Amino acid sequence: MATTQPFSATALGITVAATSSALTAVALPVGADVTNSGNVIRIVNEGPNICFVALGAAGVLATLPTTGAGVTTCVPVLAGSDIVLSRSPLVDRYISTICRAAGTATLTVQVGEGI
Repeated sequence: MATTQPFSATALGITVAATSSALTAVALPVGADVTNSGNVIRIVNEGPNICFVALGAAGVLATLPTTGAGVTTCVPVLAGSDIVLSRSPLVDRYISTICRAAGTATLTVQVGEGI
């Protein structure tokens, strides 16, 4: 079922950096009740480069896409853009990021409900 209410202006958020080395998993912000911490994550790439993100458990590690067999755990976020992803609050509790060689980006990450 699609959520039709807007993303909350008071959604919990953090800022993470993306570099050419995979970021050790960072905990996503959660409320007092982790099972009710929001099933949507919004990621804003403040730029200046495309980055790739992975969500998952404490050991999640972002990787760059490769030719041939695809990497199924990473999502590209274009510079200067934002994406909204669904997530499982009990599974997707951490985020890891990576950019291509010599690239950097700053990401604002919010967890909440809505579109």
